[in-house]
Amino acid sequence: MASQETVPASSQGDSAESIDSELTEAEPQSPWPFLGKWVQYKKMVGDNYIFQCLSCLPKITELKVNKGTKANLKSHFNRIHPDKAKQVNEACMANAGTGGRSRSWYGQSPDGGSATKKQRQMSIAETFGIMTQGSAVLQSTIDETIVRFLVDNMLPLQIVDSQSFRGMVHTLNPSKEVPSRRTLGRRILKTYEKMKESLTSKLEQVKWVGTTADCWSANKKGYLGMTVHWLDPNTRDRKMAVLACKRITESHTHDVRVLAQVMENVHSPIWNKGQDHHDNHRQCC
Repeated sequence: MASQETVPASSQGDSAESIDSELTEAEPQSPWPFLGKWVQYKKMVGDNYIFQCLSCLPKITELKVNKGTKANLKSHFNRIHPDKAKQVNEACMANAGTGGRSRSWYGQSPDGGSATKKQRQMSIAETFGIMTQGSAVLQSTIDETIVRFLVDNMLPLQIVDSQSFRGMVHTLNPSKEVPSRRTLGRRILKTYEKMKESLTSKLEQVKWVGTTADCWSANKKGYLGMTVHWLDPNTRDRKMAVLACKRITESHTHDVRVLAQVMENVHSPIWNKGQDHHDNHRQCC
């Protein structure tokens, strides 16, 4: 009869405990999961969290970060990884107040050990990640999205006063507010100035451009629309942009000079900024 080896009960218990310990150490719960793209949580030492910087790999770079502040972590990215510093700072700002405290159901600290202080139970919203997801979007991003929505669809600013529109935004993200008409008006003007500067800068880099114009009437009111077209100097791709859509207050049916003056008024603010190419632009137009 074949002999059977008997493993002592104490050895079996030790093996089970070691496996449980390895599993616990292998997947520690991060106190700041929104930073998982840039750092990996390792353990907790005293009042400090220990993170491994993922951007430093394969080099082992452990960051000691106090649980009450993220200053050391931000400083590391500002000094060593400036290309990622802005994203890290924005993530920290968007999730301010969501970290620094363990939110365990069973009173354990993030590293799997026993917590020294009594931990509170997570709310339903926190359990399903609603608060974290909602706060991950900056208010400025919400404002810019609404501006693009209004401009792209040529909608009146008063739409933001609509209860149904506000309800839609709050349903999508309860933690954010809908900007007022006045705030949106300022943002649209600021966006317009940025786009104008960007377009002017691009046109200064090309030697030749072509503009097109179209005039029409609607409800006994005259309008002039103008576009500009050019070739990208590097890729040779065709590019275009809308220069203006202006109201014509004078009679333009039989007077070409009226249209010429309106077109000149559209050209001047842009071409005058690029003096080196001014003559070429005029010749092409």
